[in-house]
Amino acid sequence: MPRCRVDTSISTSPVPLIRFRAGSTAPVPLEEYLRKNPFIVRYPDGTYSYNCYHIPVPLAAGRFDAARLETCDRSGIPLNRESMHKQGDHDTI
Repeated sequence: MPRCRVDTSISTSPVPLIRFRAGSTAPVPLEEYLRKNPFIVRYPDGTYSYNCYHIPVPLAAGRFDAARLETCDRSGIPLNRESMHKQGDHDTI
């Protein structure tokens, strides 16, 4: 997902023009950006709205076979170190 920035340049209209810039592209009016990339609203029941549509999500996923689970031996790896970081430390999770 591109890094985004809101551009609120000075405008002569009484309503401020909000422009949106994604990455190094030229700023475009927010209305134009939202026509191509509308907001996604996620609801607590798992469904979501995209543009003017309400998308239901089937919640009956069924049962997962426990025999298909795979485990890793994490003995000797401190669980409070959470990232490899720039050093590339492989003794982390």
